[in-house]
Amino acid sequence: MSGLAKHFEKIRQVFQPKRKFRLEEDKIPVDGHGRPDLSRYSKPLAHYISLYEASMTRIPAAELSSERANFAFRQRVHATWGLRAKGAEAIPYLLTLVNRKNPDAREDASFLLGELKRSEGIADVLLAQLKNEEELVAQSVMIQALGKLRYRPAVPALARLILLDDIDRDIQLDAVDSLGRIMKIDFSESGEPLVAAISWLATQGYSREEHK
Repeated sequence: MSGLAKHFEKIRQVFQPKRKFRLEEDKIPVDGHGRPDLSRYSKPLAHYISLYEASMTRIPAAELSSERANFAFRQRVHATWGLRAKGAEAIPYLLTLVNRKNPDAREDASFLLGELKRSEGIADVLLAQLKNEEELVAQSVMIQALGKLRYRPAVPALARLILLDDIDRDIQLDAVDSLGRIMKIDFSESGEPLVAAISWLATQGYSREEHK
């Protein structure tokens, strides 16, 4: 189950939205993996864009409450699934989110672009943003998306993340996983995927010394 799906399922189990904070999409059931029936997200693309933009709007302090924050998060989740259901139609909008100041928007856009499995121009945008991304969750999702897209030009950037000593360990492992997807290698077979990836990179001419 994806992180987004886990959050969504937690919301369903823990919160009972008050009447004024209900969404029509709250009625859409999810499967055992936390994913909804995407065919139920049948409204026009503009509806899900509007829902997403509403979820990104800062809540004034006077209106902030657990119910209001939960409502905004549900808006975000439903909008995300709605955009996923729209497929290629949503790509132009998602590409605008990749460069948003809000890291949640960059995270969601990267997740969806990776899910859509369309690499024409998309992977270039993700790779460019990854090189400047500082927020760890957004960075992680971008790395995973590049792996799903099996984008070979991302290998040098992934190698750098794997080889640098001051990179977050989870980010390094994400980079190892994506490198494996791209090159069709299971680095986890050795039990030490990071070590295995570093060893493989050495055979390809990548070294820690050049990234110090």
